[in-house]
Amino acid sequence: MRAGIPVEKPAYGINQACLSGMQAILAAARAIRVGEAEVVLAGGMESMSRVPFALDTRWGARMGNIEAVDLMSRDGFLDPLSGKIMGETAETLAQQYGISREEQDAYAAAIAEPLRSGPPGGPVSRRDRPRAKSRAGKKTATIDADEHPRDGVTAASLASSSAGVREAAAPSPPATRAGSPTAPRRCSVMSADAAKRLGVTPTARIVGWRVDGVPRRSWGSARFRRSAICSPRRVSPSTRSTSSS
Repeated sequence: MRAGIPVEKPAYGINQACLSGMQAILAAARAIRVGEAEVVLAGGMESMSRVPFALDTRWGARMGNIEAVDLMSRDGFLDPLSGKIMGETAETLAQQYGISREEQDAYAAAIAEPLRSGPPGGPVSRRDRPRAKSRAGKKTATIDADEHPRDGVTAASLASSSAGVREAAAPSPPATRAGSPTAPRRCSVMSADAAKRLGVTPTARIVGWRVDGVPRRSWGSARFRRSAICSPRRVSPSTRSTSSS
């Protein structure tokens, strides 16, 4: 509503932790394909800096101290079925496939530069005015660019970083793990007919998708399966195209 969307237009939120924004885009594509909508504003936001701590005091507390639980770890990163946090599942895969620390550092350094460069025209920066944040006892910092990727990332600099989430034969270094940023992203998803009528040039075309489950202790392997299942040879042609801009 603050973006000027009429109150009559329906909206809903998806709480899936990881990939909620991607699921929102798929939901938009489904709605367009079945004819429920022509244009959908979809996306997601993550505010890791505002994740609270919780006190388990539903039925009161006895005399003495009680523990404050970090919901970023307990609710966001921890998988209760495997008892592992996300970084540990990555290390499970590194051990399973024999991926060394050196290989992980080299991969992280190789993809850092293209990410810093961003799209044609220069690095990714905030489209609106720079925002300032302040913390108690610290100076105010002006934010005018995305937090990730970091500058100065090389294989040599990564080699000196700490090991992984735990001591392992193939630890997952910090550079190959997701950060904890605070950022929103959104895109307009529309049918090809709507894009043509509105004079919009699509930046991407959705041709297919699939969602699969994998063992919780190695959840990172899901992206391997998705890449194979949704390869161009396996995508069936659709009579109705869906565009994303």
